Amino acid sequence: MTEQDLLILVIYILSLVFVYNNALDSLKDIISVEFDPAFLQQQITTQELGNLLSIKGEISGKSIKALKEVSLTVENKSQERFLYVVWDQSVISDFNKRSRRLIRLTPGGTLDLIQSQAYSSIAPGQTLKEKVTAEDILKRNKETQALEIDKALFEDKDLQKAWVNGEAKFSLVLVLQSNSPGMSLDPPHLLVCQFRIIKTSWVKAITWKPKPIKK
Repeated sequence: MTEQDLLILVIYILSLVFVYNNALDSLKDIISVEFDPAFLQQQITTQELGNLLSIKGEISGKSIKALKEVSLTVENKSQERFLYVVWDQSVISDFNKRSRRLIRLTPGGTLDLIQSQAYSSIAPGQTLKEKVTAEDILKRNKETQALEIDKALFEDKDLQKAWVNGEAKFSLVLVLQSNSPGMSLDPPHLLVCQFRIIKTSWVKAITWKPKPIKK
């Protein structure tokens, strides 16, 4: 082996090590987010709301930087009562015990953050699907004047401090009211939708899952 061949081999090995280390670093950021339906159901049962509503939450994204919004589905299970989501009294509560204003993302991002948000009304037997985020990560586009999500919901440094046994929790605290047509609103109900951010091991992250063969 000549000196030139040896130099090429050393450069090749160093390149492989560099790529491998970068790959492992990126895998450290991979996470999963799970909605806790049992935690919510206990509150619904305690407040005797089982015949009135159901709520589901979902977050897409497999990295901390991709956690920017929450998809909410609120079903009005009643056949005679209207259900209302009071956005301006609803908040995001994170692992720093910080309460952040919850914003319903509207088409075109035309919302004026200074103004109050309108209630979302859900007719009997109907379902509301919305995407929400925290007010403090929104920024107005100078050209279009539309509100856009400017960064992730959580800072990486804050999340790293919050890990407990590989998990960190945050919540959406929703305020809802209901009434029968022509009647005044009932007292508000407060429901906490809890989410678990879970570290994904690098071994699990690189596991290959073949697609099923279609027959």
